Amino acid sequence: MKKKLKIKNETKELTLDETLKQFEKFIYHISQRYKQYEFDEMVQVANLATVKAYKKYDISKNIEFSTYLGVVITNDLNYYHRHAKKHNKNISLNESVNIESNNDHNLELMDLIKGNENVEDSIEKIIEKEELKKLVNKLDFKEKKIIYGLFYKERTQYEVGKQLGITQPQVSRMKNKILVKLNMQLMSNGKVDL
Repeated sequence: MKKKLKIKNETKELTLDETLKQFEKFIYHISQRYKQYEFDEMVQVANLATVKAYKKYDISKNIEFSTYLGVVITNDLNYYHRHAKKHNKNISLNESVNIESNNDHNLELMDLIKGNENVEDSIEKIIEKEELKKLVNKLDFKEKKIIYGLFYKERTQYEVGKQLGITQPQVSRMKNKILVKLNMQLMSNGKVDL
């Protein structure tokens, strides 16, 4: 099945396979920006985004297909990056740890942590957490909603923005300003960085 696409100010009818082939270099170029991941993995995400762009493209909106494709690919690669970053931080305390290669029994990470916690460090963390709570409570309504939504409810910036009636980029900018503000206040109170 062919679809009409606006390419270089011309209308061309291309199948999905032809579109993937024609924009192959473009897909590779955008995929190379994410050097922290396997290139093939990024190309796969970009190819899936190309399929999505092809299916959703509407020539009546008079937008070049390459412009639309670039936005869709970038959004999907950014989503992949955020998702991977969020889930790479998760560590299981039941994960096996092999300290010596000739050791027959497996220790779990939890076994290594038990009893090794410094009481002084634990108390300091609790104090910092309480101090941060006080500072967050001093934020205005919108700032509290952003921090609460992003860090306590683990919502996306888009979801928080929709709830507050603002755009995702506005949420991102506000979040960065709030974090800088909180960090400065913590540092001025003699506490450690966020």
